Amino acid sequence: MMWLLWLLFAWLVCAMTMLLAFGVYVLSRQVAAADLFWGPGVGLVGWLLLTARSITVSHVVIMMLVTLWAMRLSTFLWWTRFRVQKEEKRFDGMLQNWGPSVRFNVFKQYQLQALLQALVAMPVIVLPMNEVLLWPLIIGCGVALCALVGEGVADGQLHQFTKNQPRGSLAVCRRGLWRYSRHPNCFFDWLFWCGIAMTCWGHDAFGLALLGPMVLWYVFRFITIPITEQTSCLKRPDYKKYQQQVSCFVPYMKTPNA
Repeated sequence: MMWLLWLLFAWLVCAMTMLLAFGVYVLSRQVAAADLFWGPGVGLVGWLLLTARSITVSHVVIMMLVTLWAMRLSTFLWWTRFRVQKEEKRFDGMLQNWGPSVRFNVFKQYQLQALLQALVAMPVIVLPMNEVLLWPLIIGCGVALCALVGEGVADGQLHQFTKNQPRGSLAVCRRGLWRYSRHPNCFFDWLFWCGIAMTCWGHDAFGLALLGPMVLWYVFRFITIPITEQTSCLKRPDYKKYQQQVSCFVPYMKTPNA
């Protein structure tokens, strides 16, 4: 049951990370401040737990991938959203329905994210429990690296499309990976954590490691994507047609005209 104590420790670390994010929100009034701390919080959990046990080269390689993922995600979100104070409509419903105090609602929402952070971090939480086998390491890191590239490409394509649109444009991005999935960045983010979980293959902790991508899939499929798509349908007239023609999550050609 040592993993349960580590999970509680991870939750505490993530809660403190989100408390710092809340402080940034208070100063900036930007609810999306939590996004900047999501990746670093998970990475911090992994490194802290790794230093509590004997560190191997395999463990360091995996955590370097996680660190690269966290840095890319936070840097991209800071540059494209937080820096330019982009309005985030996806939080409006929660902030309005969770109680009369907006600031307290933000605090509660951030702490809920801290719990989800800890659960998604399960692959790195159980990582120090076992020696990493060679083939699971190669396959898992290969999948994670490919997913990291895919997520970066998807984010870059959407950012470039949005940047090139005239102010007030309601056009829907169908370029590159967005032609095959309505949320390719979310898919590759999930695939990255599947890859990290794969590195635990062959050990008793593999089942626990799978909890991370399972929770992330649930968050994307039933929370993030529905909220995002509800906003897009209201804002963009062509989005419902886009929904009919293009896969929601896994990239593939849904119809010949997609």
